[in-house]
Amino acid sequence: FIYTWIIQKRKLQDSVELGLLLGKMGPDDVYIKGANALDPKGNAGVLFANPAGGSIGKVMKVARERKFKIIIPIGLEKLIPVSISEAAKKAGFRKVNKAMGLPCGLIPINGKVITEIDAIKILTGATATPIAAGGLKGAEGAIVLSIEGSQKEIDTLQEKIKEIKGAVLPKLNLKSCSKCRLSVCHFRKTRPFWAQ
Repeated sequence: FIYTWIIQKRKLQDSVELGLLLGKMGPDDVYIKGANALDPKGNAGVLFANPAGGSIGKVMKVARERKFKIIIPIGLEKLIPVSISEAAKKAGFRKVNKAMGLPCGLIPINGKVITEIDAIKILTGATATPIAAGGLKGAEGAIVLSIEGSQKEIDTLQEKIKEIKGAVLPKLNLKSCSKCRLSVCHFRKTRPFWAQ
């Protein structure tokens, strides 16, 4: 499964087919899966376009059987103002007449959700409160946090932030719409208007 990183005994391993990977996992293992939506109660959801629930459907089924943990890191910029269950009822690729690309459903996922607030508490012990969001010129999706804690907790947090500030994301290998093989995509084999 080409979009999966496998870390075993602190070393990055060669990627394998998802089914083979899941078949080897057990109670001492962790599957980390990013999500697309977060609701005010801390529930997460993942977009999918496969009738069988996509890869996350398979992961959740095997996790119940093999008892491994699922951790869901998600940024507060993905917070939606309705419950994930309500959003999931409104989403659905079978209900879509027109889409700006691939019609998707939304599946609620179970696991340990970790936001920036949780990460700060885990790493430093400090308490974070979101006070603003968004911006321009690279600050799109940004979250402004007010931090409360001891001097040691604040100093530790500042050091952690310095370690990651300015990190460069890996380049994405995005496919061209004209080479798309997904028959359900509404822009399949065409050049979307925004790319012209």
